[in-house]
Amino acid sequence: MSSTAPPFELRLRWTRNNTQVIALAIGVSACMFVPGVPLGLAIPAWGFLGLFGLFATVLPLMGPVVLRMDAEGVALPQGPRRRPRVVAWADVEAVVSWRVRGGSHWVGVVPTAEYRRRTGLDTRRGLRWMDNAIGLPVARTTTNWDGPPHELKAMVAALWRIAPQTPWIDAAHHTPTARD
Repeated sequence: MSSTAPPFELRLRWTRNNTQVIALAIGVSACMFVPGVPLGLAIPAWGFLGLFGLFATVLPLMGPVVLRMDAEGVALPQGPRRRPRVVAWADVEAVVSWRVRGGSHWVGVVPTAEYRRRTGLDTRRGLRWMDNAIGLPVARTTTNWDGPPHELKAMVAALWRIAPQTPWIDAAHHTPTARD
């Protein structure tokens, strides 16, 4: 691990998904103007859909960090009011990403069996089911990310700069890629 390498932060960005959510919120809100829709239903729907559209607009503009890599390890968010989960490089088998339908990605780490045992990640049935469905032990050590593909490539380049011995895995194909 290179302790002099600068940290890398992967941030949430504006994507086509945000535009689709906003368009959907506007479209459904417009349906509430149809004659015959009770005002008692229309007003709460406008409020809910307005907040939903506002959230879809503002969150990417704030650009929250969804993954941070530095000399210590990888930090992943656990929620708005919780400290991020930090997985030290000694506990990381690989950094992983895969694309899901709709264009977003999941990014994170494949932790060692010892880390999963120590933190209790392998004791919950739902987490084990998720790991089996994906084919890698990644439950609670990955996060959803929307952003341009060039930032994902920058994340892989930063990984090889910060922790050159750590492989990157495209989980959609289960193909590890080592630094050339």
